[in-house]
Amino acid sequence: MEAHFSEEYLWGYLAKELTPEERKEVAKHLLGCEECYERYEKVLEDYLFFEGLREKFRNELSKRPCPSEDILRKYVWLTMIPFSNKADLPNYYEISEHLFVCEKCKKKKSELISEFFDERLEELEKHPN
Repeated sequence: MEAHFSEEYLWGYLAKELTPEERKEVAKHLLGCEECYERYEKVLEDYLFFEGLREKFRNELSKRPCPSEDILRKYVWLTMIPFSNKADLPNYYEISEHLFVCEKCKKKKSELISEFFDERLEELEKHPN
């Protein structure tokens, strides 16, 4: 019989992080191995619990309003400049959480990051030394 699967490996199975071949191997093994199946049931219970928390977290975050473009720009600057003081933007961490769920703001953040780098390049071209 094949080796038994660890909880971490079974978590990867549930999270669909394994290749299709690995997933087939796990499914086949679980049918014939009581020890692994019991471990799988425990991991499944934990996995479903954490997925429920994640979904609840996403739902709560999605109810928050989007930050203004100016606030998002300041957020990007604070993120891009090393050793910047995140306290300069009181809701910095709330914005980070919002970006976790809002595709519109993620896209805007990407645009603002591009602007940030464009502005840095312009500065370097103006003042090469």
